[in-house]
Amino acid sequence: DKLEPFVHKLFENLEFWKNLSSSKDEFHHFVSEIHENYETHKNPFHNFVHGVNGNLFSNIVMHSCYILGNMQKNKAVFSPSQLFSIVFSGLCHDVGHTGFTNAF
Repeated sequence: DKLEPFVHKLFENLEFWKNLSSSKDEFHHFVSEIHENYETHKNPFHNFVHGVNGNLFSNIVMHSCYILGNMQKNKAVFSPSQLFSIVFSGLCHDVGHTGFTNAF
């Protein structure tokens, strides 16, 4: 699967590693676990591809709003851990989604 290395590279490019207490290997393993959990329900839409799309979308929104760029100029709107949380939540937002609404 080529999506996990894509996610790894996205986070490496954002230099989140400087502010995390976990290692890259631990993060890569966690991304693999997320991937496996997305595939548990074999949902045709709420799957790992959808999670990566959410991850990429949150990154693009951050860039388009100049939030990440301003952080690099010492004009931080969010802390590094808040930025990580926003971008990472895009990846995880539908893990375990069965494809049904709450009414089912």
